Amino acid sequence: MKHPVSWMSLLRTARAPLTVVALAAIALVVPPQSSDMLAALTDGAGFWAGSFWFYVALGLLTFSGWYWTRALIEARFDGQSEDERIDAYAYAAVPWLVFVLTFLLGVGLILRSAAWWAGIPLVIWLALLLWFRPSRHAGQVRNAPQSPIGPLRSTASLRQWGRDLLPRFLRLVNRAPGGPAAAGTFVGVALFLFFWGAFASFVTFPDPIVSLPLTIAAVFHGPGAALFVAALIVAPLSVITFLADGFRIEFTIGGRTTGPARPPVIIVLAIWIALAPWLFHLHTVRVTETVAQRQPLEALFRQWAAACAPGTGPVQPIIVAISGGASRAGVWGAQVLQEAEAISTPGRAVFAVSSVSGGSLGAAAYMALLGALPPEELCANGPTDKRKARAQLLDRQPLGHDVLGAVLAGTLAVDIPRNLLSPFAAATRVFVSGQPSGGDRAEAIERAFEALWDPVGTDGLPFGAPYLLLFYKDLAPQGQPPAGTYRAGMPLWIANGTDAGTGGRLVTVPFLPKKPAPGATERAPYDWPFGGAIDVLSVLKGDVRISTAINNSARFPYLEPSGELLEYWPRTAARSLKDRVCDQVRLCKRGTTEIIDGGYFENEGLQTALDLANWLATDGSRALGDRPVLPIIIEATGDGSADITPAQVVRFQGPRDDPTKPHLAPAPLQILAPVLGLAAVRGGHSSLLLRQVRDQYGARFFHFFLPGQDGKEVPLNWVLSDATTAFIRGAIKEDKLSGNDKELQRLHDFK
Repeated sequence: MKHPVSWMSLLRTARAPLTVVALAAIALVVPPQSSDMLAALTDGAGFWAGSFWFYVALGLLTFSGWYWTRALIEARFDGQSEDERIDAYAYAAVPWLVFVLTFLLGVGLILRSAAWWAGIPLVIWLALLLWFRPSRHAGQVRNAPQSPIGPLRSTASLRQWGRDLLPRFLRLVNRAPGGPAAAGTFVGVALFLFFWGAFASFVTFPDPIVSLPLTIAAVFHGPGAALFVAALIVAPLSVITFLADGFRIEFTIGGRTTGPARPPVIIVLAIWIALAPWLFHLHTVRVTETVAQRQPLEALFRQWAAACAPGTGPVQPIIVAISGGASRAGVWGAQVLQEAEAISTPGRAVFAVSSVSGGSLGAAAYMALLGALPPEELCANGPTDKRKARAQLLDRQPLGHDVLGAVLAGTLAVDIPRNLLSPFAAATRVFVSGQPSGGDRAEAIERAFEALWDPVGTDGLPFGAPYLLLFYKDLAPQGQPPAGTYRAGMPLWIANGTDAGTGGRLVTVPFLPKKPAPGATERAPYDWPFGGAIDVLSVLKGDVRISTAINNSARFPYLEPSGELLEYWPRTAARSLKDRVCDQVRLCKRGTTEIIDGGYFENEGLQTALDLANWLATDGSRALGDRPVLPIIIEATGDGSADITPAQVVRFQGPRDDPTKPHLAPAPLQILAPVLGLAAVRGGHSSLLLRQVRDQYGARFFHFFLPGQDGKEVPLNWVLSDATTAFIRGAIKEDKLSGNDKELQRLHDFK
């Protein structure tokens, strides 16, 4: 008797659709952010539109998984119902496993979100499963004419396998439900998007309408974008695995022939996708075509003081530090900035903002609103009423709206195909002398930041504008002598990133590190307040967009790649063949500078704020003729922690530490203790810095802490529901959990 075909063998045949559906289900249900993501789908004027398209995407993934599972199994056996090796029930039941997975996904969504409408697809999928349930007599309904070419067998001969590729493909599309027309449509649409995503990612377009991730995210919001792309991925991946299954890998060990049951094609593709960015420059930071001549920090401070704090009395520059935390930190930071502007008086104004990760979104919104004001409306013997009025618009901006869909679509629809085709793109760029610039999922979220801000309806600068345009009135094309006139009174924005190679800071700043005076020794220091930090724009030799400046601090682990700081060269520059090759292939350079999320170094943005405050109190005072400079530091921590109490928030008037009472945490597994310890160190550094700033600046230190919502942590995500956004904005006056109300009163009473 022939060896029977097991359930496991059938599952291996359908491994492509089952893997995609299973991973999508896990990714949607397991994260704690799922509840708020689903709530966000029903926000806005359309109300049900977002939810409708989410379930369209989920239904498409379900159908695609079932469809290609059925096609793969039918094609493998050519519809042979009389083969004694085949379990007829298993033959019919395996495709319906997709529906079982969707059933579990629906249960998970209801449990996670407590939303009754999440049960709608659950009822639909369950009804279909019961109506079309696999029968024990399934073999009687699957008789179909066999292919005239007969059964196809796997072969260990590469030549024979090559000859069988076309017959195997025809077998698959002919056996797919609906025949070649339906299967061809599935594959054709997927390949169209595959090549669209790859091509557009390697070409710099001025108009984001050609951006595939934004096009998808405009319809399928949030996680729906990933479900839609995953549904399309199933088709080509199923074709690839079925064709690969025709080749049998065999090798002999000890006189016995052995080999894998199926070629590990999915693993091979995953390895190449992972290796391609290591071999080629695929994740470079975008650079603009224009730039301003930056001035040293000392010169900017003198001009700022002349506009915002004229006279001879003490100067009180306000420095606002905003922590990381995706959209919640952006909304929270904007709210704290609004309060910082409200306390501005002659001699006291916001001088700088130090932001990390998601906090940079709020900082950018604040900067863009002020960026459209002429200098005389920024400061005139102190901050103007128009400036304060602009800052009051911050709590009306859609900073919690969806940018997650774009980065998810960019991951699946852009980065995967561009990684697979990277050798061909590199060869083309060498020929046309083109430097890589963005094009990946990092650019997708930057484009989403731009789209998020542009429809706001204000006359603020768009996020697609050059970063330095916020601070200087005149720019010049790259390669020409740039001008740079400071917009006196404009606050400085420092976006904190982390160097993946050294662990130090990579800061995007609007001022130029001042070189030592001519004739100074080699050990003479730069006029640069940040120890162990590198200036991003000096490495790039160019400027970036405002959206890119946000992302220079907000490259969240795995959701985004690290960004390579590749030195910019104009297209008109004469460069050797070796230089052009090295712009594409990473292995020909000795090293690179990679920027990752600023929260790796320190998540509060407080170290940079402290460095700058210390510089202002010393070097800044000397720059003003020894006039007293008394910096004020305001920290906006966007943790959203549910178990915080006012006594635990480090504040000037708060209790001091008791060194006899240790912090207690659940006992970790020994194998995980080193990793958990490394992750906890980041919080330990921030905790130490908070105490250091409190002790050094005393009453001039203010700390606002975002508490949890309804006993739960505020979601850490790039999309927030309107209800969560409203809670974050109102938490500035919260009293029981964080004590923000008393700290806010102290801020407004401060003299």
